[in-house]
Amino acid sequence: MDWHLKELENQIQQSGWKITARLPGDNYSISGIWEISRNSTQHIEFNGLDDMETRPIERAYGCRIKGTDISLYFHGKGETWEKALTDFVDSINELR
Repeated sequence: MDWHLKELENQIQQSGWKITARLPGDNYSISGIWEISRNSTQHIEFNGLDDMETRPIERAYGCRIKGTDISLYFHGKGETWEKALTDFVDSINELR
């Protein structure tokens, strides 16, 4: 698992969410989907649309919470990434 997926998983779990399923994508624009649960169930869709194929989840360029405008772009390591990750998880925590 790439570092950004591991950090995302760790932050989600530290906020009390559990990854309850790791689902396949749609073979077009979604590389994969994580189903997460706490007080509700949410789906994190990993964006993998590419010119000729769908990227694998490890090479997805970002993710979003299905049905919302909550998204995260996979930046390189550093302060921008840390803030974006924290903001993303904080936004998930506000969902009901």
